[in-house]
Amino acid sequence: MFRRDRGIGRGGGLLVYLKNCLKCKLIEWPAEIDIECIGLNITISPEMSFTLICLHRPPSSKNTFYDQLKTVLKYSDFKRGTILLGDFNINWDNKLDRKKLKQLTDNHNLTQVIQGPTRITNTSKTTIDLIFTNKSDRISTTFNLLSGLSDHNLILCSRKVNWKHSTSLIRASSYQIIPKTEQQNLTNALQEYDWLNVLTNNEAEDSCSIFSKCVKEILDSFTKKVKFKRRKKALPWVKDDVWKLMKERDNALKKSLKTGLICDRQIFTSLRNKVIKLVRKAKADFFIKMIDGANGNGKLIWEQLNKLTGRNKKDIIPNNMQLQVNGMLTSDLGSTVNSFNNFFIQSIEELTMNFECPDTSRDPLDDSKPVFNLREITVPEVLEIISSLECSKARDVFGLDSNLLKHHKLALTHPIAHLINLSINQNSVPSAWKIAKVTPVLKAGDKTKLEN
Repeated sequence: MFRRDRGIGRGGGLLVYLKNCLKCKLIEWPAEIDIECIGLNITISPEMSFTLICLHRPPSSKNTFYDQLKTVLKYSDFKRGTILLGDFNINWDNKLDRKKLKQLTDNHNLTQVIQGPTRITNTSKTTIDLIFTNKSDRISTTFNLLSGLSDHNLILCSRKVNWKHSTSLIRASSYQIIPKTEQQNLTNALQEYDWLNVLTNNEAEDSCSIFSKCVKEILDSFTKKVKFKRRKKALPWVKDDVWKLMKERDNALKKSLKTGLICDRQIFTSLRNKVIKLVRKAKADFFIKMIDGANGNGKLIWEQLNKLTGRNKKDIIPNNMQLQVNGMLTSDLGSTVNSFNNFFIQSIEELTMNFECPDTSRDPLDDSKPVFNLREITVPEVLEIISSLECSKARDVFGLDSNLLKHHKLALTHPIAHLINLSINQNSVPSAWKIAKVTPVLKAGDKTKLEN
């Protein structure tokens, strides 16, 4: 989120919200620029970027506005592309009103893409909320929508973006699940499976390999690929009564614009003000209830706030993610994985250098007296341990998670106990149990740097 506070006394600052996956840099204007505007250089990938300028020109703006806007545009990257948008308070449909602005935008090959009036009252229809771009071929869609939130329409534009070379984090478009209708079939398959090949094998490595392979094959046979559907989530404080009132407000606005009657306009205004008051009260009540319910537990409060802001959502690292390896950007999967692995190993080595090695020469070990003994584990003990595991949907490389393990513990306890006892007796940990699934999570900063 970027904010420009200058001009708050003349009607408030400007806010620009961007996704975390977008890399951007705030443009610093010269001291003489006093128009209310904010500029950003947004980088989508090393090959694609553009300049975004958002401004508000009040009706009482000085004549120096055009000279200052001309200076502002000098900071734009017109080769890459520029989008200029905001409330200009200049009626674009009136050739006389727009004359100076059109001359300035034409000089920079900027095209106005919003069609139709954006501010409609009982006495006038004007197009004063505008979007300009010098790359109009990259604007796929524009919108001029009634919102009911103010007497200005909501203006939007959709820019074509090629994410092929993007270094950004992306979200999965599909995921794999075991449908509820298949849960009982999965339970029956695990219970009826003959684990003889596992239980009669006396080599820990081979027995574990057979067990992992069998479990994976059974799980795969009941796993379905489901497309990820993005659902619009309503704000938690906006309940059905508020939605109903919002619908009445929007219908009243449409009727008011259609008839042009003062009485219809008054009905819309009354409903709009009522919605605003109701939403503000509902929002305040929601947060008061949330804070009171936490009973001073800051962790619970932050969990709720992160849920509201979407910060609890984890991003997935794409296979084509670019990282800096030996000073060079690369998207090769093998190089990326090895770079992460080497970085983690090196980090541990640097950490251990800060600790002194203890002197063990004083207490020589007696080989005839083992330091500790590992005894074999029983099936009931394995059952008890599995039952005490914390519930988690995080799966390992074989598709197992603690939820699934606990749900099917009766079918899996015997082979698991056999594997553990083989490992204890043979002083060997199967290689399958040494495989870890590591998901790097971006903390902050440049996504191409391993230390971030």
